[in-house]
Amino acid sequence: MNRRHLTAIALALVLGSGTAFASGQFSYQGKLDQANAPVSGNYDLRFTLYGALSGGSPVSGAGITNPVTRSNVSVADGSFSVQLDFGDVAFTGAQRWLAIEVKPASGGSFAALSPRQAVTPALRALYADDAAITQTVPDGSVGTADIVTSQVQRRITGSCPVDQAIAKINEDGSVVCAAARTSNITRVQGRKGITGNGTSGTVALSLTPDGIVAAQIADAQIGTVALADGAVTTAKIAPGAVNLSKINSNEVQRRVGSACPAGRVVQRITQGGAVQCGVTDWDGINNNVISGSSATVSGGTNNTASGANSVISGGGFNTASGEYATVTGGAFNHASGGYSTITGGSLNGATGWGSAVLGGFDNCAGGTYSLAMGRRAKVRPGSLATLVSGCLDVAKSTHTNGDQGTFIFADSQDADFVSTGANQFLVRAKNGVLFNRDSNTVSLPAGRFINTETGAYLSSGGTWTNASSRTLKTAFRNVDASRIFDQVLTLPMSTWQYIAAPEAGRHLGPVAEDFRAMFALGDRDDEISTADAGGVALAAVQGLAQKQDAALETLTQHASHDTAQVRAGIAALRARIEAMRAAHVTEAQP
Repeated sequence: MNRRHLTAIALALVLGSGTAFASGQFSYQGKLDQANAPVSGNYDLRFTLYGALSGGSPVSGAGITNPVTRSNVSVADGSFSVQLDFGDVAFTGAQRWLAIEVKPASGGSFAALSPRQAVTPALRALYADDAAITQTVPDGSVGTADIVTSQVQRRITGSCPVDQAIAKINEDGSVVCAAARTSNITRVQGRKGITGNGTSGTVALSLTPDGIVAAQIADAQIGTVALADGAVTTAKIAPGAVNLSKINSNEVQRRVGSACPAGRVVQRITQGGAVQCGVTDWDGINNNVISGSSATVSGGTNNTASGANSVISGGGFNTASGEYATVTGGAFNHASGGYSTITGGSLNGATGWGSAVLGGFDNCAGGTYSLAMGRRAKVRPGSLATLVSGCLDVAKSTHTNGDQGTFIFADSQDADFVSTGANQFLVRAKNGVLFNRDSNTVSLPAGRFINTETGAYLSSGGTWTNASSRTLKTAFRNVDASRIFDQVLTLPMSTWQYIAAPEAGRHLGPVAEDFRAMFALGDRDDEISTADAGGVALAAVQGLAQKQDAALETLTQHASHDTAQVRAGIAALRARIEAMRAAHVTEAQP
């Protein structure tokens, strides 16, 4: 058996009766895996009790049996169960850990499993009504069934909606809400927790129009012991016997440790006892509402900061409902996305997480990390988003994050400019776009949609024009156009598709590596400049013309030579004819 892969996981401690466990006996269940798969068969197991997670010596003393070995234990599908007895004095209340070793029952040596397993002892139960229990209680073991609700407050689980505050806390931890205004509330009786001296009763919580002044209740210490359900009372717990680590905070409320400042009221009490405050009409004049925990409204009128840690700096009728959302000003803006921002303007909405609207009018930053600016620039919100100002009339994206990562700018045209997908860079500029490097000159001549400082531009008709003035060039060299023509004839040509854009269809031309190797143009072998491609094509045309001129000259020369020969033959033939004619005339005379 490979020791490195032999592990015990999902270890559970099953307690026996109070008497049996107090005597050191308990049942131990575990699961044995080898190479990440459960094993089956018979194994020998050795359990050694320690007083520390690592190092140290085994627990020893009179009446203690340590280690305890169980031989030939049946393991089925990884699961096993054994009874262990280390003696009735092995558990004195101090923390204990089990070191476990295992080997096949058929032979071999023990393999140690790691780490050691924590063992928390349950103590003898004391049932005398007036007995003070001081034994250690397992952390987090006091639950709802173990407390007397007339003396111990169960954990507060409820909360109040925006503009309401907690008016009453019931024994079971539920809350009764009321309007957040507190000017008509004078006193309320709250149930007192367990105190150090074991008495019970009620304590008054004083309320003023400025908020709650919480009464300080003495730190209660609650311990869990093996008692019948509902039997834990103040009379059975000694003063100072229990600290907060013993409380199951999912069921028992820890002491409320703070109060709300002037102008705010309690809206929620957290599991740890912290108070979250809210307020309505905090200045009584401008109708600003701060209902989110730790939210802020610095000024303006009719603003609502309902998100936790949200901020509104000013303006009017603005809302920051997202967590850590911010509206710095303007009017009728709504930042509902977590960590969203609207810097001003009017009727703008930011619903995406981490989204932003940089002012303007009727813009929507609906996608996560999106940015919108200008007039009626719309990044589509997520499919589950609640639509707010600026986003009300925008069709949602099918993605829950909306058109995330999209930047959109819209000029002053009174029409929606809407994104169509994630991670887009969208610009609407009726009179053109300019890209400059370091010049302060703005130049957008008529007929140019995209203009650049380099001189290249995209015309309004869709034609790209490169800068090509002689004044922009240097290091001129003549070329052999005829040779370039010959090279073009041998340049490999094919049709192909771009891997990243197969939907664009097929294209025709060379690959950059062949082009670079043949013509040595440009400074990279993975790209072809449009200027170089056009230059090679023009040079090849010149080379073709040169070859055609040379061929025509040769043909003309051959034709001239042949014509001279024909003319000489004709002259000779004429001379012979004339000679023959003269001879015939002479012979014919009498």
